Amino acid sequence: MSTPHPVTGVLVTNASPGFVDAVVELTLGLMVDQGRSVSTYAHAYHRGETPPASMGVQLSGATAGIIGYGEIGQRLADVLAFLGMNVLVNDPYKDVTNPAYRKVELTELLGASDFTICLAVANTETENLLDDAAFAAMKPDAYFINISRGNLVDEAALERALTNGTLRGAAVDVGRADDQKPSLRLAALPNVTATPHVGGQTPAAAESQALETVEQVRAVAERQLPHNAVNPEPAKRFTAHRSGGE
Repeated sequence: MSTPHPVTGVLVTNASPGFVDAVVELTLGLMVDQGRSVSTYAHAYHRGETPPASMGVQLSGATAGIIGYGEIGQRLADVLAFLGMNVLVNDPYKDVTNPAYRKVELTELLGASDFTICLAVANTETENLLDDAAFAAMKPDAYFINISRGNLVDEAALERALTNGTLRGAAVDVGRADDQKPSLRLAALPNVTATPHVGGQTPAAAESQALETVEQVRAVAERQLPHNAVNPEPAKRFTAHRSGGE
C-alpha cells in the first residue's frame, strides 16, 4: 500500500493478516487434492462410477516452490517442511534465514518443484509473472497452485500448459473473473481444481479481521496511535485529534 500524500492528513492503518492460517490450510488441501486426485475420484463416485485407482503424489519427500515469502509464504513453508517437503523460496525482496529452506532464482524454483505455489504480491512488476515461458520451465509432471491474485497469471498460458501436457494439474482460488474468482473456462478443465476465492473465509479469520478493526477504532477514539498505522507522521488530522485539537 502506498502512503497517502501528506496534504490529506488522513490516518491510514492496515489490518493484520488474520487469514494466514486459513489460506495456508486451503493451500495444503488443494495440494493434496491435486496430488491424490481427490476431486476426480469424488466426482466419479457422485456419478455412480467406480474410478480406476492410480498412483498419487506424496507430499513428504516432494519439492514445493513458494513464490512470495510474505506472512502466508513463511507460514506455509513451516507447514510444508514439517510434512517432510523440500522447500524452495523465491522472493527478491525477502531474506530467507531459516536453514530448512533455500532461496533460489525463479527459474531454478520452477524447474525443480513438484508443486509451485504462487503467493507473490500483485503489482505492475508481477503482472503475468506466470506466463508461457514460466510454465514451460516447470517440470512436466508438476502442479501449479495460485492462491494469491489472478493478475499474477496469464490464464491463457496456464490453459495451454494444462491442455498440452506441460503441466499435470493446477488448483486456483483466484483468477481474472469478477471478484478475483477463477475463470469458468479454466475451472472447466478436467485437471483443474477451482474454488471461488474462499481462502480467507473461515469464522476465525473473519473474527480476527473484524476485532482488529474495532481495536484500531478504539485506539483512535482514545487518542492512541493504532499499532498498524501506515502514515503516522503525515496524518496531521490525527495528530491534532491526539493533542486535543479535534
